[in-house]
Amino acid sequence: MLFHVGALRRLAELGVLDEVGTVSSVSGGSIAAAAMSMHWAQDGLNVDAVERSLFDLAGTTLDVRAVLGGWARLRAPATRLAALYDQHLLDGRSLQDVPDEPYFVFNTTNMHSGNAFMWSKDAAHDYSVGRIIEPQIALSLVVAASSSFPPMLSPARIRTPGVMVHHHTGTPIPAQSRLWLTDGGVYDNMGVQSVDDHQTVLISDGGAPFATTTKLSTNWLSISLRTMSLLQDQVGKRRRYEELYAPGASAKTRLLWSLRNDHSGQPDDGLHLAPDRLRALGSVHTRLAKMPTETRSQLINLGYALTDYRVRPVLRPDAAPPTAFPRAGGLG
Repeated sequence: MLFHVGALRRLAELGVLDEVGTVSSVSGGSIAAAAMSMHWAQDGLNVDAVERSLFDLAGTTLDVRAVLGGWARLRAPATRLAALYDQHLLDGRSLQDVPDEPYFVFNTTNMHSGNAFMWSKDAAHDYSVGRIIEPQIALSLVVAASSSFPPMLSPARIRTPGVMVHHHTGTPIPAQSRLWLTDGGVYDNMGVQSVDDHQTVLISDGGAPFATTTKLSTNWLSISLRTMSLLQDQVGKRRRYEELYAPGASAKTRLLWSLRNDHSGQPDDGLHLAPDRLRALGSVHTRLAKMPTETRSQLINLGYALTDYRVRPVLRPDAAPPTAFPRAGGLG
């Protein structure tokens, strides 16, 4: 979430953000996208407002409160997480309050069909099931579903917000009364399926790199968590291959910045990225837990620097390189 804040600031400085037509998000990126939707006016995105709101959000623990609060109320933790998002960030906004431009897509995974379930202002849909026209649903519920990291926060059980209709005929079709959704990253951990037809796609990947280890526990919980991590890493590798290296990919512009990339070929200009700090920040847990102030600033700075490293040479080669990080402390 904070990594994307730095990316947004550098994209705005480069004048690239004004050209964005679609914002597709998944997992923690959907929290950032929701904040963007709240502060995107006719004259563009108020990056300062987005940064303030997400910086403050990262200063409070949400996941433990969502799990314990949900269990105490005999409700799904994701439902409690949605309430916390409303309290600390979204202030009761609906998906219908999202601006028309740019086009926002919040990605979740449908546990019934195993496919992506995508949420936008005009429609929510699973290609194998059908679509709901102009879904009437709290934005916090959509974001909670998109970021309901398994196993503790997942699934989000949401009452189907409208009539499900056939994709092509528009006729009503039978649908389950509740949707069982989980983190969009389970199906597409970069949220790129909904923008695959775009000529230019900028991918900000804030996920932690898969950690190689020589020590494994034999208890079922540790093995289950390790297996889920491995599976998600393989999904990400496949998506990155399809976007960057598959036949036909070279005909489109695809720019990806991520902690998973090799940054050994840094340009001489711009901000220096020390390998040890990249490793340290890459090991920060992707939890909805209170984070030290300095770590929050460093993650924003990292997203800023990596975005400049990937985007400026391709889309803005004549732009001046940054001379300082946006927040004090650099990368630590």
